[in-house]
Amino acid sequence: MIRKFRPIYWSELRKQGEPVDIKEEMGSYEAKTRLPELLRRASQGESFTITVHGKAVADIVPSGQIHR
Repeated sequence: MIRKFRPIYWSELRKQGEPVDIKEEMGSYEAKTRLPELLRRASQGESFTITVHGKAVADIVPSGQIHR
């Protein structure tokens, strides 16, 4: 299940100098199916939260980004 938010253009946020900490959420099955795409997008700076039965269980974040 992907939660729908209004479109956000990362390039616009970065131009404004604001920190980008917005994550797309998706279920574990969809994440498994789209893993290559998620990894490519993470390498470009995007972050994702993976859920199981609606509960957040894992994050995919760009390498080198500290996330605790």
